[in-house]
Amino acid sequence: MVKFSEKMLLLMAASGFIIKGFYFEPAGGFLLFMSLAALSGFYLVLGWRLFRIEIASAERRPQFFFSKLSAVVVTFGIWAFLVKLFTLPYPGWLLLVFANLAFLILFIYFKAFRLDFLAHRFLVIRTLVAFVFCFSLMLIPSHSIIRFFYRNDPPLAEHLIRAFDYPDNEQFYLQLKQYKFDAAQKKIQEELKRK
Repeated sequence: MVKFSEKMLLLMAASGFIIKGFYFEPAGGFLLFMSLAALSGFYLVLGWRLFRIEIASAERRPQFFFSKLSAVVVTFGIWAFLVKLFTLPYPGWLLLVFANLAFLILFIYFKAFRLDFLAHRFLVIRTLVAFVFCFSLMLIPSHSIIRFFYRNDPPLAEHLIRAFDYPDNEQFYLQLKQYKFDAAQKKIQEELKRK
């Protein structure tokens, strides 16, 4: 049941990305954000069951601690991923912190517990996948992400980039709101003409 729930949330996130990135529907962004946010909460509460490691019975306490710690680290990575993907403030340092934590977790596992990859592939694969995704996003400029998601409306993308680059400049936010308002009015007028 735990793995099924994880797969469903990942499938919803992938669907949201496709809808937002290729069909340019705002609902896709909402679905992507909500599914990944739910996945982060899922890992935080039940992730230790997916990341649990099998070591000597006399060491069950560190087993649970590090399993829980790995779930917390992956949860942090998902939020860092969301911050970068939705071009929210300060994504770089969040991704950097997660990358270092993920590397540290894997190092401790293999050095302290000498884990066998096949026996603990669920733990290793999930941590590595989160690490690769977040590290890849670190290399992609936020401007490129904005232009990708709004490539059907380049002027809107440029307004968003200016607002992102200068978060304290209220004028850019006002220009962005005005552009969105004008675009909505234009869309309404076009729909009325079709009728």
